Amino acid sequence: MKRLVGKLIFGLSLLYCFVSCGLDVFYILEPPVFIRTSVGDDATNRYYIFRTQEVANMVAEYQDIFLGTEIYYKLYNSRTSLQSDIAGISSSNTANSQNGADRMISSLNYQKMMLHNTPQEILIERTGVNREIELRLYREGEKTEKEDDIKPYFRIDGVDMGIPMRYNNKPFDDVDEFNGSDVDSATGDSRDKWYINAYAVSTGMNTELQTFYSQVVHLGEIEVDKKY
Repeated sequence: MKRLVGKLIFGLSLLYCFVSCGLDVFYILEPPVFIRTSVGDDATNRYYIFRTQEVANMVAEYQDIFLGTEIYYKLYNSRTSLQSDIAGISSSNTANSQNGADRMISSLNYQKMMLHNTPQEILIERTGVNREIELRLYREGEKTEKEDDIKPYFRIDGVDMGIPMRYNNKPFDDVDEFNGSDVDSATGDSRDKWYINAYAVSTGMNTELQTFYSQVVHLGEIEVDKKY
């Protein structure tokens, strides 16, 4: 009986400490669902598709925390550096943690994607319904635009929402402007190619303005021809 009372007192003491000592509460958000990355030499197939996880992230205890879904990206001139960063994020991207997101954002300086001239705080704001996201990052075709060029787009459930842009509101299809905080600083090992690497992640914030992330979902890397 004394042992049982002792355990009960110890448990209540821990509970009191969590409540009264101001220890951080960690929220586990569900990550987006990868559907498809189509890459390669066929220009018609270079795009990303994934699904948001809004239903799972809008349960009662999370509905005031979950904000929506973001896409983070980085530009590389070195495939060696790209593969090293992918491996590093993957090794940190453990279940029920935001270590992969922290590595991607804080250590490797990945930037948030935005839509053209749309200053929204969250790229894909929550609605409470899971939605399919499809995006193409740059125009496929010759340097001189033609009507039949495959143009960049950002679609939510098949509806065009705008043109995906870099963090500085510059397009992904202007390789002459590939400089800035979203560009890997490693010396390039390819004179002909750039690489765009992207991840999707669910995000939230509490009343203390602390940001939370889900595991990241690797959307894949897309090759950009410098001779474009």
